[in-house]
Amino acid sequence: MILHDGNGYFSDERLGALPAGRTYQLWVLVGDPGSPTAISAGVLGPAPRLAAFRYKGQVLGFAVTDEQDPGVVKSQNQPVAVGKIV
Repeated sequence: MILHDGNGYFSDERLGALPAGRTYQLWVLVGDPGSPTAISAGVLGPAPRLAAFRYKGQVLGFAVTDEQDPGVVKSQNQPVAVGKIV
């Protein structure tokens, strides 16, 4: 969820815990709806339950990827979860 002031909160208890050396990373999807750009909103850790983030601007949706710890600038991995704002 993202609020009008740019503060957002991520919660997903369905994501399984990752092994040592892996982390979930949250991405804000922006730009062209047909080919959105993913901007990192933060590293969530190996077993996220609730995380706060901040992003100001038009948001199309969100994605979560499984990355090598401590996270990446640009993911090469397919999302493990995606949510679109309609």
